[in-house]
Amino acid sequence: MHQGRINLQEYQMTYSALIKHLAMAGFHYAPNIKKLMRIIGMLFHYSLYLRCDAINDGHFSIPPEILSDPTEKGQFSTLAGKAIADFLSKRIDNSHYTVNYETDETTHPKLEKYVKDFIGRFK
Repeated sequence: MHQGRINLQEYQMTYSALIKHLAMAGFHYAPNIKKLMRIIGMLFHYSLYLRCDAINDGHFSIPPEILSDPTEKGQFSTLAGKAIADFLSKRIDNSHYTVNYETDETTHPKLEKYVKDFIGRFK
């Protein structure tokens, strides 16, 4: 921990990294070829929020009003936040895994052992 010290850093997130992190943040552990369909599905499902012209300009796009759905916008916002947090935790803290707070050991059987091993290092 670096108390009292602020270090400003900038990180560039590519379009492909954004899509990958949208699909994979908190979803089990490491990506693999079987999860490619999830990444492709994420790209198509949220394509109205991920237009390249908006992303290249530093923001997400807004769907046309006729296709706008407040619930979907909220879901996308949550996923985008998780994706950015996942990306930054891997760049700043060199994290290997990120998990959602909703995750439990029944969903991810290895999680309980991983957490116990991790906590054990600090005792």
